[in-house]
Amino acid sequence: MLDEQIDVRDEGTITIVSLNGQFIGGEETDALRDVFVGLTKRERPHVIVDLADVSYLNSSFISALLAAHAALARRGGVIALAGMNGTIGQIFAVTKLELVFPLFPTVEVAKSSQNVSS
Repeated sequence: MLDEQIDVRDEGTITIVSLNGQFIGGEETDALRDVFVGLTKRERPHVIVDLADVSYLNSSFISALLAAHAALARRGGVIALAGMNGTIGQIFAVTKLELVFPLFPTVEVAKSSQNVSS
């Protein structure tokens, strides 16, 4: 089940983490936290998180995302978010996290951005 919710792939110097379903503090969020910790130790400090297929997330997800953001930023890296639906976008707007993370409509647009690929 978790393999269906989290897919990690490398494309050039960028790592893309595609997510599917809900991330509400259960084992799926624990698995994602483990993925993020692993990514902070790799040579690729630029990550795009594809949220196109995420139906809901909560503060546990946001906490894991912020921890990964801080660790990657210390190494000159960045986490960009792509493909948010309206509900997820509202969560990021209300929490002002849209000011912390670069947001893109699609993974392809994020990959071509200088904010992510440099």
